[in-house]
Amino acid sequence: MPMRMLWLLPVVLGVLSPHLTAAEIKVDELLNQAGVVFAKGRSAEAIELATQVITAEPKNAKAYYVRGRFYAETRQPQKSLTDLDRALLFDPNLAIAYYTRATEQFKIGRVKESAMDFDKFVELAPGQTPKLWQRGIACYYAGRYEDAQKQFELHQTINSNDVENAVWHFLCVARIAGIDRARASLIKIEKDQRVPMMQIYALFAGKGSAEDVMKAATGGKPSPEELNSRIFYAHFYLGLYFDVAGNGKPDSIFWKPPTSSRWTISWEMWPAFTRRCCGSNSVDTLLRVRFTTDKKQKASSRVTPPRHGSRDRIATLQSIVANRSR
Repeated sequence: MPMRMLWLLPVVLGVLSPHLTAAEIKVDELLNQAGVVFAKGRSAEAIELATQVITAEPKNAKAYYVRGRFYAETRQPQKSLTDLDRALLFDPNLAIAYYTRATEQFKIGRVKESAMDFDKFVELAPGQTPKLWQRGIACYYAGRYEDAQKQFELHQTINSNDVENAVWHFLCVARIAGIDRARASLIKIEKDQRVPMMQIYALFAGKGSAEDVMKAATGGKPSPEELNSRIFYAHFYLGLYFDVAGNGKPDSIFWKPPTSSRWTISWEMWPAFTRRCCGSNSVDTLLRVRFTTDKKQKASSRVTPPRHGSRDRIATLQSIVANRSR
C-alpha cells in the first residue's frame, strides 16, 4: 500500500487535450519531450523544457502541471505546490493536478488541505476512488475518521490482501468506537507476503506482540535495502499502535525516511505522523523514542540508538519493544 505509488492517470499530455491546434501540438510535443528526458534521469533538463513552455505560454495549465510533477518527483514539494496552484488557477478541472497537489500537501503536513484536494479529485474522477488509499490516510490525520474508514473499506474491494489497509481501517474504528470494536471489525487478511506485515496484523488483532514484529523484521538475512524497509514499517506501525492503544504511548517519535527510491511513498507518509506526535519535522536520527510510563510519576526514559553498526541498533530497539509489550 504505502510502498506502491499508483499513478492514476497517464502522463501522455495528448490524453488531457484530445482536440489540439497546431500551436498546442507543438507545445505538447515539447512537454512530451520533457517527460521522456525526465524518465531518462535528466531532471534538470526536463524542468528547463517545461519552463520554456511556461515562458512562451504563461497561462498554460498543462505546462505548470508537468513542471510541478517534476518537482514532486524530485522531492521539492514547495516548488511543486506553487506550480500546481498555477495549473489549477488556469484549469480548475484538471483532475490529476488535484491528486498530485494532495500528495504534496501531505508531504509538508497540510493534512486537511490534502484531504480536500483528494475530495476534489474524487469529484472529477469518481472512477478512481477505490484506488485512493492515500485519501484514507489524509482523512485519518485530518480527523475525518468516518470518511477515512469508508475509503479503506472501498479500497479493500480492489486490494483484498493488504495488512496496511486493514490496519488503517482498524485505526479509524478505534478512534470512533474504541479498541474492542476495532478488533471485532478487523478486516480479515489471509497472507500478506511482505515482512513483517503478518506480525503487525497479529499485534493489532490482539494475538501478537511488538517483540514479535521486531523479531520478524530483523530475522533472516535480508539485503540492506530490504532490512531498511522492514525496520521502517515495523517502527511506523508500532508507533501507530502505541498511539491508538495508549500502551506506553510514545509522546515523541522521529523517523528518517528510507533511502531507497523504491519507498518514495513512505517518504510521503512520515511528515504528518511526526507532526501529529510531536509537532516536529526533524529527521536527524533514525529513531528517537521517549516513553512516558506513568502520568503520576511523569517518568520517562529517552532511548537514542547507538551510532555503531545497524545490528547494535536493532538489538537496542528489540529491547525497547520487548519491555513495552509486557
